[in-house]
Amino acid sequence: MKEAGFSENSRSREGQPKLAKDAAIAKPYLVAMTAELQIMATETL
Repeated sequence: MKEAGFSENSRSREGQPKLAKDAAIAKPYLVAMTAELQIMATETL
């Protein structure tokens, strides 16, 4: 049981750089999407 928990922790630690990389890739898209939504919202008002 303890060993399984330990391997889970090490696995999640290894996955974190990938998550950070994915976030860095996704952020410009999210910023562009929110900017476009704001433009659409102001146009409809």
